[in-house]
Amino acid sequence: MAGFSENNPQTISYQLLKNPMVQEEIKLHQDREATLADLDEKKLLEELAKIILADPRQFYDDEGNLKPITELGNIEAGAISKFQVTEKKNRHGKVLGTTFSIQKIDRRQAIVDYGHHIGMFVERKEDVTPTDFNIILVGDGKGDKPSEEKVV
Repeated sequence: MAGFSENNPQTISYQLLKNPMVQEEIKLHQDREATLADLDEKKLLEELAKIILADPRQFYDDEGNLKPITELGNIEAGAISKFQVTEKKNRHGKVLGTTFSIQKIDRRQAIVDYGHHIGMFVERKEDVTPTDFNIILVGDGKGDKPSEEKVV
């Protein structure tokens, strides 16, 4: 064990935790992990925002043709799950034309995911208490108090 005695590891670990250099190294690792956790959440939300905010009109040029992916902005590029380029060739291998196609990430699902993350959607519990009922008065006609009966 790294040159330490195996007889009393609790004592050695306690002594190491008191060492300022060890404390500083531990703090560096904790800070790095905290930063990575923040970046992961921030990055996730940024990616969801790209999907939500992507304007479909920005995928096309003025003639209505799909733009090459290199001409898309970061938001639009972030909303694409698949970009495909297909070349149409003649029998001699000469390229006759190029077709671009994209598959966008499900915008609706991204909105739902983002909404759940920010606590926008609260799960509602359905109230099953009956609200419609009839009251039937039953009596013997001799002045007895009528009783109530719920009919659901």
